[in-house]
Amino acid sequence: MAAVVLLFARWSASPGVRSAALLGFGIGLAALTRAEAALSIPLLGVAAMFASGARVLPWRTRLTGAAVLVLVASSMVGAWMLRNLEAMGTPQLSTNSGVTLAGANCDETYAGEHLGSFRLPCVMRAAFGARTLYGPDRTDKQLDAFTRQAGITHAREHRGRLPVVAAARVARSAGVWSLEDQLAFDVREGRNEGLQRLGMWFHLALLPFVVAGAVILWRTRRRDALLVGAVLTFSAAFVAVALYGSTRMRATAEPVVALFAAVAIVWLLDRLLGRRVAE
Repeated sequence: MAAVVLLFARWSASPGVRSAALLGFGIGLAALTRAEAALSIPLLGVAAMFASGARVLPWRTRLTGAAVLVLVASSMVGAWMLRNLEAMGTPQLSTNSGVTLAGANCDETYAGEHLGSFRLPCVMRAAFGARTLYGPDRTDKQLDAFTRQAGITHAREHRGRLPVVAAARVARSAGVWSLEDQLAFDVREGRNEGLQRLGMWFHLALLPFVVAGAVILWRTRRRDALLVGAVLTFSAAFVAVALYGSTRMRATAEPVVALFAAVAIVWLLDRLLGRRVAE
């Protein structure tokens, strides 16, 4: 995702077929690493047409660049999706969508301390239901379909809770809510508790600089940085709402956090050093 931000800047500075293809290649690699990055394909395709460097080009040239970006990125993930269509019955990027939906949509994640999170026991109960229905020889396709439907059914039956659940998911992914429970979840996934806790507090310390960096970029008319930042932040928030809240679910927005915070920190250091020189 950091490479995607850099390649978007390259496209903005020098829009052309080559830079569009490179950006599409970067997005394709990101999507094969984390499936939710695929959302960036159409979003950055549209954003590329309105980047500062592209705005001086005719609309036909802009559309060509966006089409190249989308074509390259889509072709990289297309073969994998076709494989999953054969193996899982749906052309999905992730092969555990059923597990994800079952674990994110159950009583334990719709209220209480795990609100907005993911619970493995919910998956196990859904998997047991699949075993009961299909027997011990059930296929991966049957398991995926059954667990996916279990999650969708729970969401439909608890529509009234969805706004609260969605808000909790976004807050969890943003790292500003239910910190200890989220930390425990991250550790259960195999992460080092000490490093994860350090990262949690470091992220919180950066957030004021992120906001300040966005303001500085707006005031200095660095609209391309704001554009790519908005796209990737929206992508992370959308994924959290659609799936569940987790530290790793903000992967697409992590470069934005680093970039915007760096802008504010450099701006502050420039002022401090300039004052000292003047004195």
